[in-house]
Amino acid sequence: PCAAPQNVKITDVTVNSAVVTWTAAPGTTSWTVVCNGVTKEVNTTSYTIDGLNDETEYTVKVYTNCPDNSLNKESEAVEVSFETASKSCVAPENISVKVTDNSANLAWTAGEGQTSWKVVFNGETYNVTTPEFSIDGLTEATDYQVSVYANCEKGKVSPALTTTVTTL
Repeated sequence: PCAAPQNVKITDVTVNSAVVTWTAAPGTTSWTVVCNGVTKEVNTTSYTIDGLNDETEYTVKVYTNCPDNSLNKESEAVEVSFETASKSCVAPENISVKVTDNSANLAWTAGEGQTSWKVVFNGETYNVTTPEFSIDGLTEATDYQVSVYANCEKGKVSPALTTTVTTL
């Protein structure tokens, strides 16, 4: 068989979704992800699994799709399990944005019991402990997408509160 994916892990677990990521074995370019009775072929090393139920245990299998000249159609499966978050893990609300030509200041309303958040901007993740975030060094008259997630119990995150920031 061809080489199985490596370092398979689950990240960004919410009430109804999770992201599975892995490292490709050398020379592999296609994989099959199986979860909750759904099979999906992908050409990237991550996949968002959605449509899940809250507070439910799931097992994900990831296979490498072997080249046509291989004896087997797919590699051995690599399995990982995770549990989705509770419905009490809700997204922050009411985001407000103040912009200049090269910066943006964001603020949002924390959900009940929320004390820390993950802000994703320009491919980078920032952890904050107050419901606000400032971004400097932006290009004027440019659109930027920013997502804010509440950190919940057991390392899970809420659904995203996402907005587009347009500098002046």
